[in-house]
Amino acid sequence: MTSGRGCTDMVDSKEASPQHNWVADRFLISAHDISVLYGSSPGLALQEVLYFELEDAKSQCDATLSILNSQSAPDRCCNAGILFAAALVATVASALEPTAYTASGKAIYTTPSGSRIVKHGGNINLYAPNGTLLHVFENADGSDGGGGPLRRQSTSVAGQIFAPLPVGTNVNDTLQSFNGTFVVPPPPTTFESQLMFFGFGYTDLTDTGAVYSFTGVALQYGGTNVQGGSFYSGAIFAEIPVLDSYILASLPNSTEQLNVGDTVSVYVAFQGILGGILGIDDPFYAYFAGFSGPNSDQFPILQSYDEDKPQIVGWRVEVEGVEQSSDYPTGPLVFKDVTVELTTGFPSELNWEIEGGSAVDIDFEVVNGDPTDVEIKMTFPDAS
Repeated sequence: MTSGRGCTDMVDSKEASPQHNWVADRFLISAHDISVLYGSSPGLALQEVLYFELEDAKSQCDATLSILNSQSAPDRCCNAGILFAAALVATVASALEPTAYTASGKAIYTTPSGSRIVKHGGNINLYAPNGTLLHVFENADGSDGGGGPLRRQSTSVAGQIFAPLPVGTNVNDTLQSFNGTFVVPPPPTTFESQLMFFGFGYTDLTDTGAVYSFTGVALQYGGTNVQGGSFYSGAIFAEIPVLDSYILASLPNSTEQLNVGDTVSVYVAFQGILGGILGIDDPFYAYFAGFSGPNSDQFPILQSYDEDKPQIVGWRVEVEGVEQSSDYPTGPLVFKDVTVELTTGFPSELNWEIEGGSAVDIDFEVVNGDPTDVEIKMTFPDAS
């Protein structure tokens, strides 16, 4: 596809990349992309390619070309599931109300799979898949006096393993991908409405070193009145520590349930540097967070547009309502085959740090810190 061409060029193929890459210089769109656009899934497998014959979507895509033609890769028009040109003239919806609260009072805002969070200045804007502005999280960076350095995070963070990214000052030097797998561990023996997120993703910091947001994928145990329960599930979320809030993506007609012993693959993937979002000339770093594999269409995705490149990757454990050791998983949780790649290639090394685990008696171990084959292990009280 060349600059200036519309989005009507198709190719009949049986394969499409789950990360929405171009194939044979032609446009392919999957059921996953359709769900990103319209907030609902046609019920087809992720790899099943559809002809892109939806006129409304086509008009959005063609309109977006005027923005992307100035870039080195204009074919990204539909590559990231339509860059929601409609958001440029988005209809502002009434501010969202939290759909639930955690035991400590943290607000949970649910949003459809395929929603976008746009981090601009001190605010985080949440957009629906169709480009409607759903909510503005003001002063999310603590610019009104809240927040604090990385090591002064919310007490609900049970612990974390993290590594600063050795990215250069060049605008194109950033995180390319953060991928890995884990096996769902044995469940807790007691359920007391505890809520646990074992998160995998990246952290944005403010200029002062405060935590702006954490965006990624999580193995979740427990739930709220709107999702989850006494079982494991896959969650896509963004946390805003300063505001004690979560943004949780959801997929209609899916419990996102995971079974003990399942091998699960997760990813954070760079989609490119985009300009002109919301009429702002500054570049945005676009990322997808999600699950990959044969059942990935059963789980939500979340897109993030950041003015600043990610500074940290790692794992965050969020724990609420745990009262005894039997409320934790009864076996270890191990992430294996983890890779941390930059746009400049694999870093020679990463400086992994561990903190916060002793407060809740969770043992964090970096089994292997090599960026091409990271392995970390979480061992819970009484877990063998």
